[in-house]
Amino acid sequence: MIDASPQVQSNLYNGVSYGVRYGNYTQALEAMDAIATDPSLKPEQKKVADNVIELLKAAAQNQQNAPAPAQPAQ
Repeated sequence: MIDASPQVQSNLYNGVSYGVRYGNYTQALEAMDAIATDPSLKPEQKKVADNVIELLKAAAQNQQNAPAPAQPAQ
């Protein structure tokens, strides 16, 4: 998304990338949704954005379904 608008780039780097890096898939998904609805995107960029949204939804779902960490015996 090198030729994307500054707003799209900001959402990508400060929202999506940061959210994924720290496991906050909800934040990443919100930022990616803002990217996908940006009118400046070209059709191929929109398709990639939609694919990433589906991946983020799956990651968020997997994170919610993950077993809780074991607690040490006391």
